[in-house]
Amino acid sequence: MIAFIGLCPCSGGGGGDGGVNPLVALVFLVGLWCCLRWAGRIWKQKGVSTMNKIGKISIVVVLLAAVGVVIALKRDDSTPTDKAGATGIPRLVDLGSDKCIPCKLMAPILDNLKKEYAGRLQVDVFDVGKDPGLTGKYKVRLIPTQIFYDASGKELWRHEGFMSREDILAKWKELGVDLSVGKATTAPATTTAPTATTAPTTTTAPTTKPVATILGIYPRLASGGLTHAKLVNIPQGSTVLRAGKLVISQADLDKEIAKAPANVREQLKKNTFFLLEQTATGKLLLSEAKRELEKAGKNISGKSEQDIIGEYFEILTPKIKVTDREIKEFYDKNKDLVGNAAMDQVKPQIEQYLLGEKKQKFADGHVKTIGRRIPIELSASWIKVQAASARNNPVDKVRDSGKPSFVNFGAKGCRPCDMMEPIRNAVKKKYQGKLNVVFVHVREEQILAARYGVQSIPLLVFFDKNGKEVFRHTGFFGRDEIEKKLAAMGVK
Repeated sequence: MIAFIGLCPCSGGGGGDGGVNPLVALVFLVGLWCCLRWAGRIWKQKGVSTMNKIGKISIVVVLLAAVGVVIALKRDDSTPTDKAGATGIPRLVDLGSDKCIPCKLMAPILDNLKKEYAGRLQVDVFDVGKDPGLTGKYKVRLIPTQIFYDASGKELWRHEGFMSREDILAKWKELGVDLSVGKATTAPATTTAPTATTAPTTTTAPTTKPVATILGIYPRLASGGLTHAKLVNIPQGSTVLRAGKLVISQADLDKEIAKAPANVREQLKKNTFFLLEQTATGKLLLSEAKRELEKAGKNISGKSEQDIIGEYFEILTPKIKVTDREIKEFYDKNKDLVGNAAMDQVKPQIEQYLLGEKKQKFADGHVKTIGRRIPIELSASWIKVQAASARNNPVDKVRDSGKPSFVNFGAKGCRPCDMMEPIRNAVKKKYQGKLNVVFVHVREEQILAARYGVQSIPLLVFFDKNGKEVFRHTGFFGRDEIEKKLAAMGVK
């Protein structure tokens, strides 16, 4: 199975699973049945003319009963008690996403609280991107959202946005909950720097006849492990990829498409190369990771594929560090994301986030060059068809137009995305005829968003007249900043 890239939901979705109280519904149905039986008897006794009057009275009675049910449901819906939280100890619930920056900054704080106050505070962390129904259940509008419950499960207070450790503990104290009794200490986590080294990257010596590759023939098509794959004639059957023992056919891809959610299947049919790249990259990377870890003397028996790949990258990235200057620059640009907390309060979280970003950048580069370390062959005729299909989307169309383009990836209901809409419209009007302005709804175009590496929204991407990406920005971006960037691209 292929794991699709999730997107940062900046606002909670609608819906929910509250439902109707069964007892109230039963009372309502019994009352309605009695009213109708009563009306039926009078109809038979008095005749149709009398029934006209009685019918009106019956309707009024039924409507009054319905109003009573609505009031009861409203009263039930407003009750702040979450029965799942009645654990006998205070409970902190955090609802976020592993794709949103302030949520990532909250992760180590919540993990530390969970360990340090074990037995005195229950800390539950939920990812609304993976389980959208939670937004309705917990009435989430923005993420991250923190909800404070007492020991009986009654909601005491909630907060939207980043919240520091100090603020969380201060709020519990303000709410009259003392977590300091019998406070246990947690030994600081220690990690041992990996000592294994990676074999140097090797490249195939050039031949007299240049070998066609994906990057050379279709420079925009690949974004991962097939970037340097070779295009060859593969005659046998429906095979589309060969890489050592790994063979992938069109039939294999069709099976994967059939497993995808219904709303994604048609997108995958148009972007089957993307599916092939994701599938092949995962298998090839796992094979490489196992080989290198075994060389380094690591025991991988019983470990999951994800853990094996994660350990492999830890060996590759021991020297990656984050400087104090980088932390300060990030803090100065993103104070609003951390609720304007003092830098000392959030420095460890920012450092961890930036370190993760650096390691991810390294990993992306390492994945893209896997075709230089492992010979990969693709069916040239199959790729030709797939390349044409993959370009049939609004982003690639404007990149081929010969004009600069401004593409906004976002979603309706996401607050910063909605704030971008009037700015985007104003830019489109001002630069009409000089600039392509496109909005991509990421929840409707999931595969296109994944192809362009969208992890958080809004994401703004600028392309020059040749279709080359020159700049991208995640988060809200003011009109003045956009126009400065356009001026630097020569758009006036």
